[in-house]
Amino acid sequence: MRPVCGCESVGDPDKEPQHFDEDGSVLRGRQNPDDIGMCQLNAPTWQETAEEHGWDIYTPEGNVLMANWIYDTLGYEPWKYSKGCHGRK
Repeated sequence: MRPVCGCESVGDPDKEPQHFDEDGSVLRGRQNPDDIGMCQLNAPTWQETAEEHGWDIYTPEGNVLMANWIYDTLGYEPWKYSKGCHGRK
């Protein structure tokens, strides 16, 4: 998931994913501000499921845990729009 989250948060699969903006606030998507954190999880879609597991997608740890759960359940499909960056199918 690291390359995917790198693409999602900083636009580069080889760079360290970023969870926070320069001002210290949680990173939000440019195209969709409902996309949250380093893995750009869509809050309306995933927040409830994350909370059911006891995870907070607004924290780095919770964001990664939820992203791994999504990957284990659906593969890379939810990150298909950044496939050109990370190359995962």
